[in-house]
Amino acid sequence: MLSRIIHSTIALAVLVVAYQVYAWTVVPWVEPEGVKRNAKAIDQATRDSSYDAFSRYHDLLAAYFPEGHWSLTKPSPKVLRIDSLMLVVKDYRRHDDGSIDLDECAILMMPKEWEFGSGAPRETVILEAPGGAHLQFDDDFQPAQGKAGRIVYGRFPGQITIRSDMDLPGIEDDLLIQTSNLEMNDTRIQTEDEVMARIGPNIGRGRSMMIRLLRDQHIKHGPSIVGIKSLEVFKNVKLELDPGEVDLFDDAQPEINPDDRTVYSSGGSAAVRLTSSTQPESHFKANVEVTCEGRFYFDLLNYIATLDRKVVVKRLRPVGAYDQIACDELSIKFSPVDDEGKPIAMEDPNVARRQREALGQFKPVSLTATGFPVRAQSQVEQAEARANRVFIHLLDRRIVLDEGREVMLKHGGSEIHAPYIEYQMPADDSPSPLGELRVAGPGWLRAVPDVARADRVIDITWKEGEGTQVPLQLTRRNEQPILLLSGYPVIDAHRLGKIAAQRMELTLREVPADGEQGAAIELDNSPNKLAVFPERLLASGNVVFDSTKLSGSTHQLQGDFAAWQASAANTPTNRLTSSADREEDPNKPTSKYDLAANQIQLDLALTGKSAEPTAVSCEGSVVFRETQTAKPDEQPVEVRGTRLTVDQLDQEAKITVFGRHDPQLGTPGTATISARGLTLAAEQIHADQQTGRFWINGPGVATMNVNGEAFGEPAGTTTPVTLTWQTKLDAAGRRIVATGRILAESQQGWVQADTAVALLTAPLKFGKESAAGKIDVAQVALEGNVLGDHRGIDENGPNSHESFQLKTLTYDRLTGNVQGTGPGSLRSIRLSDGSMNFADLANTTTPQRPTSTTPTKKELRFLRVDFADGLTGNVEQRVVRFHGRVKSVYGPVKGWQEELPLHAPDRLPFDTVTLACETLEVNEDPVARRLMSKESKLGPLEIRALYNVEIEGRSEKNGMFQAQASSASYSQYKDLFLLKGDGQQDAVIYHRDPQSGQYVTVPAGSIEYHRGTNHTKLEDVRSPIEFQQDTPQATVPRGTTPQTRPAIGPIR
Repeated sequence: MLSRIIHSTIALAVLVVAYQVYAWTVVPWVEPEGVKRNAKAIDQATRDSSYDAFSRYHDLLAAYFPEGHWSLTKPSPKVLRIDSLMLVVKDYRRHDDGSIDLDECAILMMPKEWEFGSGAPRETVILEAPGGAHLQFDDDFQPAQGKAGRIVYGRFPGQITIRSDMDLPGIEDDLLIQTSNLEMNDTRIQTEDEVMARIGPNIGRGRSMMIRLLRDQHIKHGPSIVGIKSLEVFKNVKLELDPGEVDLFDDAQPEINPDDRTVYSSGGSAAVRLTSSTQPESHFKANVEVTCEGRFYFDLLNYIATLDRKVVVKRLRPVGAYDQIACDELSIKFSPVDDEGKPIAMEDPNVARRQREALGQFKPVSLTATGFPVRAQSQVEQAEARANRVFIHLLDRRIVLDEGREVMLKHGGSEIHAPYIEYQMPADDSPSPLGELRVAGPGWLRAVPDVARADRVIDITWKEGEGTQVPLQLTRRNEQPILLLSGYPVIDAHRLGKIAAQRMELTLREVPADGEQGAAIELDNSPNKLAVFPERLLASGNVVFDSTKLSGSTHQLQGDFAAWQASAANTPTNRLTSSADREEDPNKPTSKYDLAANQIQLDLALTGKSAEPTAVSCEGSVVFRETQTAKPDEQPVEVRGTRLTVDQLDQEAKITVFGRHDPQLGTPGTATISARGLTLAAEQIHADQQTGRFWINGPGVATMNVNGEAFGEPAGTTTPVTLTWQTKLDAAGRRIVATGRILAESQQGWVQADTAVALLTAPLKFGKESAAGKIDVAQVALEGNVLGDHRGIDENGPNSHESFQLKTLTYDRLTGNVQGTGPGSLRSIRLSDGSMNFADLANTTTPQRPTSTTPTKKELRFLRVDFADGLTGNVEQRVVRFHGRVKSVYGPVKGWQEELPLHAPDRLPFDTVTLACETLEVNEDPVARRLMSKESKLGPLEIRALYNVEIEGRSEKNGMFQAQASSASYSQYKDLFLLKGDGQQDAVIYHRDPQSGQYVTVPAGSIEYHRGTNHTKLEDVRSPIEFQQDTPQATVPRGTTPQTRPAIGPIR
């Protein structure tokens, strides 16, 4: 729409030039100064012959006037030719008062370079005054003697016509001016009648015209007019213009038929097709109207044409719609230009000559529209502009809208508001579709890329730029377009997201158009079908961004764009950011993330008209966290470090997190990843989604939620575990391997080994949806100097403390199997009610002393088991077996840190026993378990010792005892001790009565002792009971004080 308005104003300027031509055709006629300035002397004979020899000019006049015209008939008119000016007068009469009357007259203004005899030039300007003229001179009018005098008054009754074929062969620049009843004096020329001017297809009309003449006050006699000061049309100003006449924005030019003109033929040798007042106006139907309620004023000293008071420029449309610009004043600045279109400084002091020379080189150079406000609108294009001033520099192709608190441009649903907008269009010969844009002051912009999708609105706001008065610029750097935004701009794409920063810079690249589905943005006005492709976005200073899935902040953001390169091998399968065209259920819960870093760099692939991130790199204080999970019970993802790189975001991402070296892993600055029940901390963390692998080279820490039964908790529970290692962690699929003196710690215990291997029920996948926020461990294998420690706690406080050491340990959670290799050792301290007092075996030889079954107060009891070969067991079956030269000690202690000596029975306290065998089995009584409540953690135990069983003990009531058997067992549920022989070895108990000092030996095939009833049953007694005063095997204990248990902790 704006280009149409500019076209119209340029055509208007051409009409103004035509008015000036009219003025210059009148002045030489009434003041033929060329007569006096001619250096060549003209004698009387030459002058007379010029009047009488009319035949010399007949053929020339016949080329411009029709047959039968008064200038071609008898009596022959008088012809006065002075250089390129020819005056043709039918006759004239002089009066005594110094005035003269001219009959029909005409003036022909030939081109300056024309020479007589060279033919009839088409650009000749012809003025016709068929009504003649009445002129009053200050001296006699004697042109034959070179006396023209000064006109003090003139009147030209009737019709006045000025016409010319001008320069071009078509009708597009033909000139026709008509008016009537002109009057003049030595300062002005005027008429109150209608004035009509036509240049090509453009027509101008008005009433009451005045041409102000410029006089030289120093000339007292003779012609004193040295130029034209101004031209004014006061009433009914209206222009009908064809905007295709001058096309600033390269619109289609109208097709002109050179033959669409009247041919005047008078039988001469050459016929020139000329415009005539009788020419049909249907050929010049214009589609732009310019009206004003004020005047049209042309300042011919400064070359400025002005229309004022309610100026309206309207372009009519065939369908009834229109484009329009309305203002209070419209002015056009003209200047002579050279062949290259550059303005020429005219320094000639002779105003008339300067104006005459400028006429042939006149071009409009700028246009200014002012108003409160100036309004331009297009109903067809749905476009509108509003400003107090619109300035257009036509030669530089520059447009400025300013002088108001807010300038507005609108197109469709898109609009921009600011106090100052300036746009520099590309040069005519430039292939670029983009010019340069400057916007000053605070403002806002709304862009609607697709009118059919109103939800995809882009809003941009900015404030006053700090350090610059132009917060929005579209300029060029190294011949490349760059969009600059300052003043803390905010870009809000609504459905896609928002970004704000102190400064933004978008580098663009001009590329061939690639169609509607391509990544480039096509521009309608591109002469070479070029399009714009975003290449790089830089945002700096308090950068904040937010979208449906990702928000964050940084000091500097860089986005590099490239066209998407698809291939069969690299089909996008897991895009982290959905495209704008992807329809999603708004009610479906989705994940949302937040990213913060000092610097963020993004690689983006343009697919269609949307962008997909393919890689990201972050530097400095990186924090990437999930602020909203897809499931309410999920643990959010969080990544921290000093640097983060993510490649192949559009497929299966490869992630590396860097942190600083810190011996205290997990402190701020180290690299950490937390996702779905797992947290990793190390100096560097690598993850590959495509292979399902993540790894850490070097020491690190992992915190995870695992199945509670793996750490002594009830089935179905989850417990947090911290895993540290010194050498490497490698997880691929379901298998995780940690090496370098690993340490796994839970709330109630820890385990340590040289290597740990874990098999999961499902692979770990960072960044993907997980079924639960825990690690589901299927199997764990520990190798190399395995140490462990566990503390039991109930509502009353600590109730147990176990520690163990062995060579290897394997646990299969799915089957419940446990297996370890020795040598190894187990230590345990538990609160016990004394129901498992193995020292009561001494009662088997003293049945007369019943044992009370009343539970005693709970006290700490210590157990130690050493084994040479290893252990086996099953957690589900609640059984554990110790193998190979098993030795153990069991008895009361006074504190959690005390323990009983295993190899010094003489130092054992009362109610303590030692046990040696080849295999020791401890299990929950399955019969008793079925009778217990489900809330019970562990039911009554069964203990069984196999092969070469030796038991020693010391009872406070019954003294020392020893027992030997092939096997020994105890049932806590039945409160039953059982010693058995195997046919080769008897079950034997040696006991020394503390009162008599005699030793008693009880050998049998089996010995049963019911502790609750103090009943002993002997089977297959091999020999009688022997009572001895002394027994060599017996030893007197040296003391009863237990050893203090050394503090045991993980080797770190």
